[in-house]
Amino acid sequence: MKTLPRPRIKALPEADLTSRTIQRAYSEWSAHLGSYRILQDYYLGAFPPSLVTANQCRYITDTKTYFTSGLPTQYTHAVDDEDAMEIEDLFHTQNKPLLDQRITRGCSIFGRCNELVFLDEGGSPKSSYVSPLDGFVAFAPEMDGPAVFGAVHYSVKEDDSTTTHLLDIYTSTDVTRYRQSMRGSEYGWTAMSDPVPHGFGRVPLIEYQNNDYALGDFEQCIALQDAINSLLSDRQADKDKFAQDYMVLKGFLLGEDDEEQEDAMERLKKKKLLQISGDDADISYLTKTYDEAGVQVLMDEYLREVHKTAFVPDMSDKEFGTASGVAIRYKLLGLQDLAQGFVSQFGIGYTRRCKLYAKALNLSPDISQMRALFKFNIPSDLTYESQSLTTLVTGGIISERTARENCTLIEDADAETEEIEAQRAARAQIDKSVYEDDFTGSLMRLEDA
Repeated sequence: MKTLPRPRIKALPEADLTSRTIQRAYSEWSAHLGSYRILQDYYLGAFPPSLVTANQCRYITDTKTYFTSGLPTQYTHAVDDEDAMEIEDLFHTQNKPLLDQRITRGCSIFGRCNELVFLDEGGSPKSSYVSPLDGFVAFAPEMDGPAVFGAVHYSVKEDDSTTTHLLDIYTSTDVTRYRQSMRGSEYGWTAMSDPVPHGFGRVPLIEYQNNDYALGDFEQCIALQDAINSLLSDRQADKDKFAQDYMVLKGFLLGEDDEEQEDAMERLKKKKLLQISGDDADISYLTKTYDEAGVQVLMDEYLREVHKTAFVPDMSDKEFGTASGVAIRYKLLGLQDLAQGFVSQFGIGYTRRCKLYAKALNLSPDISQMRALFKFNIPSDLTYESQSLTTLVTGGIISERTARENCTLIEDADAETEEIEAQRAARAQIDKSVYEDDFTGSLMRLEDA
């Protein structure tokens, strides 16, 4: 598979949204479907049954995904921004961290994926993951142009074994279902219904990219994965053939004719014992000498190249298990850079998500202050971490809120702050009660005296 950048799909401005515009964008998207399916097969390990495999592609994607979004995403906003707080409460209610994890995995596999925002039956905005195998966003042709429309694809098998292709086209105002049809010698698209307003004021299909070139994380390792599969399969085939190797008899025969030889072979299989005589008599197997050490060296080299190319460390490395503190962070530096690059791209899509939800809920939050924070799943020394954060807070370098947001043990900094305040208030009430009891007791003793 040749690794090539997959640029954004371009479309004419919204006013010129015609059947030809839709077909041009659809053709661009269809041209990438083959590579998307290959990437999905490599992630799922859909190799020929005859191959013995060790799926490094899935290892790369899952390691990057759980490192980046294995811990729940934290959503932050400007202080006292009640509109933003309402949106973020809805995010938590709908378990958006799980959606963010699916987006992380989808971008890692395909290089890009989509999020569709829609209104549920109660009129509340919700989100759904859309694979690049099922939909795309078409953008205006200028540099960093806005989204012109989004499309979600459906295919329907007809009774005559033909396939009908449908597209739900989302513009900035409405959604319309189109059906593909032949118009003369070319394909075109016909609206099957009137446009239905969606109420978001912008295209509700959001595209997320893994990086600037929309490449998957293991895409450049596919040739190495093929080499690993081939090497493992050859290795296993050689072991399997050993049981089928020819026995060589030297200096004697098992019988005078075919019937005696076959009878002798049957008895040999049952008793597993053969007596031979003669100085030059010998039994051996005709086998191919296999360079086990050389094959292992080659396999180790392939695996090193996989981890080097993908920037994902080998967690089974013996040195990795003994490292700690700064040493671990150096080993994870490549993976951390890879994850941080995705997080920067994710922020663009997250801002669009917040705008869509704000429009649907008739809210006006400070979008520029709304953030999705990913806490990278880095092994940490809690004692060292707590001492470092305490030093930074007491030194006036960071606030207590920032310290809580960066503490591994804390998932929600705001909830933790409320819990601490509640504990302080309860403790103060207990101290007050104890003081009042002591004071009252002292007065009573003075009166008795």
